[in-house]
Amino acid sequence: MQYPQSLPNRLKPLVTAAVTRAEHNHPHGRESTSAVLQDRLKDAMFAVGEIVCKAAEDGEWRADLALDGLETFLRILIGYFYGPYSRTLSEIERNMHTQGDALRATKQWLGFVERLAAVAEKAPEPKRSNEPLGRVALRDQYLRKFPDAVILDICWSAKQHYREWTRWIGGHLKAGSKPDRCFTALLTSGKSPRDYRIEPRPKNWK
Repeated sequence: MQYPQSLPNRLKPLVTAAVTRAEHNHPHGRESTSAVLQDRLKDAMFAVGEIVCKAAEDGEWRADLALDGLETFLRILIGYFYGPYSRTLSEIERNMHTQGDALRATKQWLGFVERLAAVAEKAPEPKRSNEPLGRVALRDQYLRKFPDAVILDICWSAKQHYREWTRWIGGHLKAGSKPDRCFTALLTSGKSPRDYRIEPRPKNWK
């Protein structure tokens, strides 16, 4: 079993136990192999996601690293469960995309991301001499002007993913980086997300 590089050592046995429990709860039997693997992956990922979020909320794992770890765990678990049943690299890659996208579209996954984002927002915002308005204040000012705007629409309009938003709003991306320029440009544009980027956000896009 592999782990994200930044994972605190104390969590490794908890993760291993969660994966083992998922295998035990969904043995091969009457269900097809595909159904068993999907159930194992879902149960293991949701249990691991809870471990990741709890560690970040308790201050044991830095929020931005935990967010990276959540995504890394998804790839690791897909490989762990589907690898032995994949005959070619292309089949493994296909499972990485199809199973990964399916899990990212669940309300549980979005809940994990939102919890980690909330932890990141509580972290002290580093002072920036070239940033006249803090990122959180910039966001709040924008949402006061456009109260119907949602964060995913802001990300889509800025051509950045939600992952970049959580890292940016948490102060973990440098001023002048591409996400910083994109989010700042949108939030100071005076335009709503829909006016800033006309193309509609695809369903389940994150």
